[in-house]
Amino acid sequence: MARRYTQGEERFVVLTTAPNNTIINVHDRMPVLLTDVEVMPWLHDTGMASAKLTTLQPALERIAV
Repeated sequence: MARRYTQGEERFVVLTTAPNNTIINVHDRMPVLLTDVEVMPWLHDTGMASAKLTTLQPALERIAV
């Protein structure tokens, strides 16, 4: 989830992409996952952002909670 704050306004957005193999049986979309080092390139490099949206996301791990 991304959050943007501007002078008293908070806005949230969830960017989704095609599901990977760990999600496809549950839903037809999944969140775009960014690592800490990908945040700044995501914001400033449209080529990186476009590639991230069209690249299969990494597999997710199931953990007991």
